[in-house]
Amino acid sequence: MLIEALLSVKNIDADKEITLEDSILQRVFELIDKLPYQHSEVCRNIEKSQKKQKVRFDMNIRKEEFEIRDKV
Repeated sequence: MLIEALLSVKNIDADKEITLEDSILQRVFELIDKLPYQHSEVCRNIEKSQKKQKVRFDMNIRKEEFEIRDKV
């Protein structure tokens, strides 16, 4: 049944009335097609954000030196 519904979406004629199920399936297929592009975009944004966070963190690092018998 699901396979028939999926196949019918690809074979919709302009004369046929588009049902709610067909429009939902079309939207699902559109989202699936866009998924790889959006995934790569998200990965780029994550890398960019991580680099920015590293720079900000590294600006505030202070090297602490300890002597023998210092309480830490």
